[in-house]
Amino acid sequence: MTQEVAERETNAVIERWLIWETTMWKHAGTAVLAFSIPLGSASASGWPTRPINIIVPFEAGGPTDQLARTIAEKLGGELGQPVVVVNATGASGAIGMSKLAHAPADGYTVGLSAYSMMAIAPYLSKLPYDTVKDFTPIAPIGSFPYVLVVNGKSPVNSLEALISKAKSSPGGVAAASAGVGTGTHLAISLLAQDTHVTFNDIQYKGSGPITPALMGGHVDFTFMVLGGSVPLIEAGNLKGLATTGVKRHALLENLPTVGETHKNFDVTGWYALFGPAGMPKEIVGKLNASVAKAVSSEAIKRYLVNHGYDTMVMSSAELEDQIQFDLEKWGKVIQAMPAQARKDM
Repeated sequence: MTQEVAERETNAVIERWLIWETTMWKHAGTAVLAFSIPLGSASASGWPTRPINIIVPFEAGGPTDQLARTIAEKLGGELGQPVVVVNATGASGAIGMSKLAHAPADGYTVGLSAYSMMAIAPYLSKLPYDTVKDFTPIAPIGSFPYVLVVNGKSPVNSLEALISKAKSSPGGVAAASAGVGTGTHLAISLLAQDTHVTFNDIQYKGSGPITPALMGGHVDFTFMVLGGSVPLIEAGNLKGLATTGVKRHALLENLPTVGETHKNFDVTGWYALFGPAGMPKEIVGKLNASVAKAVSSEAIKRYLVNHGYDTMVMSSAELEDQIQFDLEKWGKVIQAMPAQARKDM
């Protein structure tokens, strides 16, 4: 399936969903809107008085869903109301985010999203929402680095050795990514730009096939989300060369960061809570404080570290600034890609 066909099919799914959503709102939305806006404003100080839904735009049981459910339980205790995870899957997360964008801005429906959906996806295809204008940033949940890994039996033992090999054989070092525009693809592109080398970028349909390809010697390296890579590194199946955050991670403290040898290199992903545009500031502030308290608890901090995340605490304004920073950063990386790579996106 070509990128163009895949994009048409994705857009068709979103369009069908939006037609259904629009029809529902046509019948009920006017009455709900007229009732909820003044009530939400007047009752912000008493919020919440009933359960809160967190929309997760990915399947149940996956890592994002597990993170959401862990946070939801703790957050419910902080707020004094149940916090319920609602999975809304499809169209690479766009259906769930569309549902969030159309929800009443009363604080009873929020959503969990990732940096890739908010700051990278807008460059990949036309979305049925604006990631800046149609959402209210609430609070970050956690950040995560990637780790650059090679085959456990590879003779390459350092990042500099890998770069040296790529410089001596332009295009001869095969880098595996999980598809055009994914975090792994952009990490490879940024590394190539920062080190002035050319990799042979091998595209896979998702991250699943990459590990067997790397262990089988079909590709030379990839970037993996740190949490999922640690067991494979500890077992000797893979060899970690460097992590991509601004500091070393507690799970792999012996590995340097890429930035230690290549200044300013930073590929750090994050998850955060968002609401529909126009949420009352009082509710956003209360949610932000409750999330910060939840992720700073010893139990959640331990969960985050053990799963490859770092605690991330910001105000809603700082989270908004982070989104703008990432939009500009990844926009520049994408613009600097070879013309064919940009065309494929």
